[in-house]
Amino acid sequence: FSTHSDKPAHTVTVSPFMMSAYEVTQEEFAYFMGYNFSEFQGARRPVDSANWFEQQEFCLRKTIVQSDISDLEKAKLLLWVETARNGRKRQVYFDAMSRYRYYASSRELYRLPWEAEWEFAAKAGNNYLFGTIDGTISTNLAVFGRKSGRGTMDVGSKPANRFGFFDLSGNVFELCNDYYSVYSNVPQKDPHRLSYNNDGYGIVMRGGDWLNVAAFSLSTHRESLDLVGHYNLVGFRYAR
Repeated sequence: FSTHSDKPAHTVTVSPFMMSAYEVTQEEFAYFMGYNFSEFQGARRPVDSANWFEQQEFCLRKTIVQSDISDLEKAKLLLWVETARNGRKRQVYFDAMSRYRYYASSRELYRLPWEAEWEFAAKAGNNYLFGTIDGTISTNLAVFGRKSGRGTMDVGSKPANRFGFFDLSGNVFELCNDYYSVYSNVPQKDPHRLSYNNDGYGIVMRGGDWLNVAAFSLSTHRESLDLVGHYNLVGFRYAR
């Protein structure tokens, strides 16, 4: 885990998008992936301990089953993931999931949210400090500051924010589609950081978690994480 600055403040324009109201549950993850190795077990709890590549595979498999794409396109995507899964080298799998990320980014397919989309949803049109119903935070509004071992709670246990999204502050950190990059003060439209930029950091992570203090759940707070680790503080939601 690495904590990063949310400065300088800058203007970002985000195109229309859709994002899941809830963090991906263990029930949904197991349905598409065929397994669930979350540390804090519970069908309606958010899946935890899935790394970034496995989250990409979930999005790919959900696209195959639930997206309005041609049978030929579905067959191509299935070939990607099955070939990668059956291969002997982890790098083949990593390359296939990274390839899907690029592929989905230019189409309306299931993917992880871009960091700018995530923050737009968390602020709910009001520049809220936290992704809660009123922009404040307490244990009545978010899952955070729980003692070690108590872990996550069922998704949607706390009120949604004004855009209808649950648990954008707390419960599990949520990985985004972007590699971490230092902000600039130049106005941007739909910033998609698809490439590693030699900053020495990994994928952007947002939203805070069940264990840490409230400051980690700020709507502007930025963390980064490696792509391959499995952590019980980390989950995700999907967008398209």
